[in-house]
Amino acid sequence: VLGTRPLLVILLQARDRPAAASPAVLQQRFFGVGTNESVATYFNEISYGRFGIREAWVTPWLTAEDNPGTPGVDESLSGSVYKGGREAEVAKAQWLIRAVESQSPFDFARFDVNPRDGRVTGEELAIIWVYPADPTGSANGRVRDADPWLIPVRGLSQGVEIRTLARVDENANWRTIAHELLHQIHKLGDLYVDVSGGYPGVGPYSIMCVSSGPVHLD
Repeated sequence: VLGTRPLLVILLQARDRPAAASPAVLQQRFFGVGTNESVATYFNEISYGRFGIREAWVTPWLTAEDNPGTPGVDESLSGSVYKGGREAEVAKAQWLIRAVESQSPFDFARFDVNPRDGRVTGEELAIIWVYPADPTGSANGRVRDADPWLIPVRGLSQGVEIRTLARVDENANWRTIAHELLHQIHKLGDLYVDVSGGYPGVGPYSIMCVSSGPVHLD
């Protein structure tokens, strides 16, 4: 994976659980340059300048919306935001993009460039979701499949493509964010300890095994 990938950072909170981190702080965590520790600086370093991310936009905090097509379930509340399981996980990409469409002026069609085919792919625009910190203390980053993975948006005849959706909570450090984007953009797998599967992991010097320290790809 080479070149510079535009990255849309979507800040989306539950109606009953507002986030605390400011968009400006999160913008620096993703895209800070110079001496700032950030995902952009990290990718530039580990690739020797051959791969990087640039800001497509960091949204203001948007608020989750209920889907009237699912009676009895209120997707605007924190119970839905944090809900796991395949059925809930795969639906979140479409739910997320609908919030961007209804609450922001973001123009997905601007990134339909190679080729101009009415579809924005993950190679043309990477997307990550930042959500409020989970009070239960569960994992603060993950990547999950999306279904449907082609989501209709304004200005595109086909839509925006999200085959896998990366997400982190507002307190995730830049190392955790980089780990999740390495899954999504570079298709790397986890290499951490899996006790139930008998896998010992590769140790503390691979970012795909740990994200507590600023380590490189092994």
